[in-house]
Amino acid sequence: MIFISLNSKSIQKLAEQFGYLPYMIERYFQFLGEDQTKQLLEANEKPLTPSIRVNTLKIDKETLRNRLESKGIKLESIDWINYGFKIRNSPINLGSTHEYLQGFYYLQSVAPMLPSLILNPKPNEVVIDMCAAPGGKATHLAQIMNNEGNLILIERNRNRIPALEINLRRLGVSNSIVINEDAVNLSKMNLKVDKILLDAPCTGEGLIRQDSSRKRSKTMKDINKLSRIQRKLLKTGLNS
Repeated sequence: MIFISLNSKSIQKLAEQFGYLPYMIERYFQFLGEDQTKQLLEANEKPLTPSIRVNTLKIDKETLRNRLESKGIKLESIDWINYGFKIRNSPINLGSTHEYLQGFYYLQSVAPMLPSLILNPKPNEVVIDMCAAPGGKATHLAQIMNNEGNLILIERNRNRIPALEINLRRLGVSNSIVINEDAVNLSKMNLKVDKILLDAPCTGEGLIRQDSSRKRSKTMKDINKLSRIQRKLLKTGLNS
């Protein structure tokens, strides 16, 4: 790993040009080098293409496609997930359609669809989501499990549970139980599980394309604190 001084002219220039805190650019240099850092910063300036995950617990992909296209929404299938669409154009708010309110789809970026697919839970398994709110991955797990088996959803923050429960109800999830608990205490629950999904708390830098304020919202102190939490959660999950 190459360590570069925070006073580097290149780092300062890029931080000012793209609006980041300098320490973030320094970290990117250490991980990626200068050329790939520039590519990352330029990519983060491009708007993210919205996407949806069809909720096959309630509707099939083609029926939803027909309903949304009749409203003037232009869809593009996602190659590697047979129930996902990229939204190429929409004359209406995707979070206010009848189809959304009925739970026929979930507004979800493409990358967050991957973890549940990779975990690939089976209908007869016991599965835990260690940090479940607001429910994007939890409802996806239930969908893959066809609402069978047992889905245990742990959420430490009581204030985030209402959003989780709303999404569970809206999407028709019936194989889940919500537990208000810190997932670091998972081993004390004496649960026998087949698979665990952990989307640990993080700085949210991956959401910069959606929220540019994240370029300057976290400090190294925040990163160090979150990394300690992540290590605890990962250790707990591996030992459960």
